[in-house]
Amino acid sequence: MSKKRIFFLMLGALSMAACVSKRKYLELETAKFQADEQIKNLTNDNETLNLRIANLTSGFEQMKQELMASNARKDQLINELNGQILRLTTNVRDKETSLEKNQFTYSFEKRQMEAEVAKSKQEAAELAAKYKALQTELTEV
Repeated sequence: MSKKRIFFLMLGALSMAACVSKRKYLELETAKFQADEQIKNLTNDNETLNLRIANLTSGFEQMKQELMASNARKDQLINELNGQILRLTTNVRDKETSLEKNQFTYSFEKRQMEAEVAKSKQEAAELAAKYKALQTELTEV
């Protein structure tokens, strides 16, 4: 056989093997169209989901910033309240010390006054006794 003949036989065999029936071609084209539609739908779904993720991320970041600002305000308020508590505790301690001093002073003065009252009562009793004695003397005269 000649090289030309072999070439044409091979070309014919290859062309026969490469031929696809019209039905098979239409099935493949329909499948391709459906795949393209599915790709289009999935791409749209993906874009929608990516947009939703971006919105959620943005909302999360905004909420995070608000919470951080709120925490900062609360921390500042806590520090201020702790300062007030410290001042009030110191003030109470000072008042307690002052009350203790005043109570000691009061107790001391009370004891002094009681002693003076007792002394005055004794003097009054002595004067009353002298008065009676003088009165008795006057009535005898």
